[in-house]
Parts: sequence; structure tokens; C-alpha cells
Amino acid sequence: MAYNFNFDVSAQISAKTVEDMIKKVVEEQTGKKAARVELKMRSVTKGMGPSEHTETVFDGATVYFENEKIETIFNGNKSFKKDTYE
Repeated sequence: MAYNFNFDVSAQISAKTVEDMIKKVVEEQTGKKAARVELKMRSVTKGMGPSEHTETVFDGATVYFENEKIETIFNGNKSFKKDTYE
């Protein structure tokens, strides 16, 4: 006789690992270098009356990019991004 068992599998992932994963994907998709990632959390109240409780839930992430160095040419009061055309 064979038995089929369903096993739940889980893994602990540190905040640093999650930040590194987000950085990698964002950098691959945007071509820009991410300086840092801030994970956002928020409180959510659930239930009513005596069963009311507050939970903290993940609410996204903000990715800050490194400043890009842009070469500019100043002409009077206006500045132009230097560009070359072939």
C-alpha cells in the first residue's frame, strides 16, 4: 500500500538577501546601478470588537539609484546634455 503525503516546505530569507535579490533584478531590467533598497511595512487592523488585531505586512520596496554622471555643456543660462551623432 502506498501513501501520498503533502509536505509544506519553507525557507527563512534574511532582509539583506531580499534586498540583494531586488537590487539584482532591478539593475538587470533598468541597466542602472541601485544604491540601496528600502523595504516598506505597514500596519493593518483586522477583525472587529474583541477579535480585532493589528498585523504588520510587507508594503513594497523603494529602490534608490546611484547618481549618473552626465557631461553637460553650459551656454549662457541654458545647459545642454552633450551628445554626439554619427
